[in-house]
Parts: sequence; structure tokens; C-alpha cells
Amino acid sequence: MNKRKIVAIAIILVAVAGIAVILYIIKNERPGSNNPGAYYGQTADGFSASVDADKHLGTVDVVSVDDVTQAFGSDAKVSEPDESGTVNLGTTKSETATFAVETPKGKVEIEVDIRMYQTESDLNRASPFSGVEQANVDEIGDEAHYFVPFQQEFLPEQQVALLTTQGKTSYKFALVQPSDSLIYTTDEAKAIVLAIAKQAKLSAVK
Repeated sequence: MNKRKIVAIAIILVAVAGIAVILYIIKNERPGSNNPGAYYGQTADGFSASVDADKHLGTVDVVSVDDVTQAFGSDAKVSEPDESGTVNLGTTKSETATFAVETPKGKVEIEVDIRMYQTESDLNRASPFSGVEQANVDEIGDEAHYFVPFQQEFLPEQQVALLTTQGKTSYKFALVQPSDSLIYTTDEAKAIVLAIAKQAKLSAVK
């Protein structure tokens, strides 16, 4: 194996390790963790990565249970949101609030995700609207677009999201449902996340 191939393989392994760190943080750190503020070293890009389950950014105040209930209708039951705690990646902070929704047709989730950047330049470099639909959604934040991930039918869950930004913060309102038991069409899901986003208090994050 020549030197160029060895270097390429080493770079790939480092990148994969960095991604694994972030996925572990997002999927495994929840309120009630026995290790709040755990430090996970550095990603492949050299950013420090940690999570504090006891620190919150105000994500649960962006959308209320009533806001979610109104979007689905009175026959839906919406739980109090589950807070992920603050995920720190370098100078960027993020948090997700997840609402479990039980409808007469089945169960889905609403995820409200916020990501706070140190500067607007940092937000722009992060390309928060990568992969979104071109059409702009009016009257929500500074800019807003729908986001429907490509080929997600091959994943365990599917989502339809509305992404928006205001100042140095990006917001994501997503309806998530199991791929093997879809309840809402893409257009129906868009209408729901739009109704939720219109009620959102974007300034609640801190």
C-alpha cells in the first residue's frame, strides 16, 4: 500500500471518529444523565465537544404544548417536551426539545431544534439552508425554507421540517414519524410544522 493511500485512509478514519462523537452526544445525552457537562475531547475538525444535560437554552419556551396541540387538532394528545440539554461544539451551542404526539391514527414526534452561533458569519459558514427547497416561506424569522431529506424512505424515521434563522440562531421545526407507519403526507406535515413555526417565540432562546 503506497503512502498516498495510507494518508487517505487515516484522514477518513479520523473524520469518522469525529462524526461518531457528535452522534453519540445527540443520541445518548438526555435529561437525568449521571454525567452532566461530560467532555468528549475533539472532533476531526479540532472542535471541543461536550454536553450539559442540566443547562438549557430556552428551547422549550420557543414552542408550547398548546402550540403543538393547535397544529394537530384537539383530538391529539401532546406531552411535555423532553429536553436534550445543551450540546457544545466549539463555540456553537444547540439543544432539541421533543414533543411526543399521540393522534387517533398513531404516534409521531415534533422536534424543535435550535443552534446558536457566536457570530452571523459563523451561521452563514454553517450553511443552515443546505438541501432545502428553494421557495422561501414568508413571515417566519429572517429567512425560512422547507426541508425534506432526500431518500429518507430508507431510514427508520422520516421527517418534514421547516428551517429558519433569526440573527445568529438557526431553528428547525420537524415532524418525525416511523417509516413503516407513515400517518401524514409531505404536504400535511408541511402544514403542521408551518402552523407550529408561526406560533414560535424565536426570541425565547438565551
